[in-house]
Amino acid sequence: VGSRIADPDRLLTQPGVWAVKPLEDLLALRKLLETAMIQTGKCPAIVVAGGGQTAHELAAALCGLCERHGVLPNLVVVRPEATLAWAPRWAARRLTAHLGRRGVALRTDRVTGRSATACELASGERLDCDALVVATGLIGAELTGCLGLPVNREGRLRTSHTLQAIGDNRVFAVGDCAVIDGDARP
Repeated sequence: VGSRIADPDRLLTQPGVWAVKPLEDLLALRKLLETAMIQTGKCPAIVVAGGGQTAHELAAALCGLCERHGVLPNLVVVRPEATLAWAPRWAARRLTAHLGRRGVALRTDRVTGRSATACELASGERLDCDALVVATGLIGAELTGCLGLPVNREGRLRTSHTLQAIGDNRVFAVGDCAVIDGDARP
C-alpha cells in the first residue's frame, strides 16, 4: 500500500506541482523537462520543496538530467531547516557542497503556494518556478489508518521487529507503510 506525500500547505492541489510519489508522476515530469530542454536549450526553473533524503536525492538526479542534456541546472531546494539532521554532519556538509558545485541553490524557508510562474515562500519571497516538486515527507496510506491498528504520528502502521502489526500478529507490514516500534529510522 506504500505511503503518500505529506502536504501541509496543500501544494499538490495547484497546477504545475509534481509529487515524488507515485513514481509515475516523476516520469511524466522528466518527459516534460526533457522536452523543454531540447526545445529551449535551457533547464526550466525547478523548485524542490523538502529537506529530507528524497529532496536531496531528487536534486542530484535532476542535475544529472540537465548534465545529460548539456544544460546548466536551474534548481533550488527549499528546505525548512539549514542543517540536515537526518545525516551525519560530515555527510551533510559533503552533500551540500556537492550539490552547490553542481549548481543547486539551497534555501532555508518553506514553500507555501504556487502561481503560474513562481513559488511563494513563508518569508514572503517569490522564486521563479516552472515546476514545483513536493518532497515534504511521507505519511501512511489512508488504508493503514482504517485498519483499527496502532499507527505512528505519520499514520504508518506500527510493527514489531518481526514485522507483525502491533495489536494483531496476523497482519504483516514492511516498507514505507509501516514503522518498527523502537527502531526509528530516517
